[in-house]
Amino acid sequence: MQKYFTKLFKYNDWANDLILDTLSKNEIKDPEVYKIFSHIINAQFIWMSRITGNKTLHKAVWSVHSLDDLKKFSKESTALWLEYLSKLNEKELERSISYSNSEGASFQNTVSDMLPHIVNHASYHRGQVNKLIRREGLPVHNTDFITWRRTVKE
Repeated sequence: MQKYFTKLFKYNDWANDLILDTLSKNEIKDPEVYKIFSHIINAQFIWMSRITGNKTLHKAVWSVHSLDDLKKFSKESTALWLEYLSKLNEKELERSISYSNSEGASFQNTVSDMLPHIVNHASYHRGQVNKLIRREGLPVHNTDFITWRRTVKE
């Protein structure tokens, strides 16, 4: 499972980079694009904070970042996730974590449930970002997992 989750997070980084490339090369008029993409990156830190207990990683769920900060935070988040995943084992996957969401509701899930959620959450919101970018008449990238597997050889 460690290799599988590492693959998913590498895909997630690739897909985020495609969106960042679009943002870098085009003037984006709709501020919602930056709000949603910032949310993706914020959530990656929030989940890392929940899993590791490192509260210094926590970001406000809807804080909006500049393009430069998004690039920096995306790489920081990916590095943290890949480091964490490099030590992942079955015991850690089954570890149950209690946490509260941004609205204060309490939950308890295993790490093995959280990890796919993080990538799926990002995919969902990247789709929203792509839709908004397309509405501006700009080209969008295909950020599908299978596209990554077809283009990135490991």
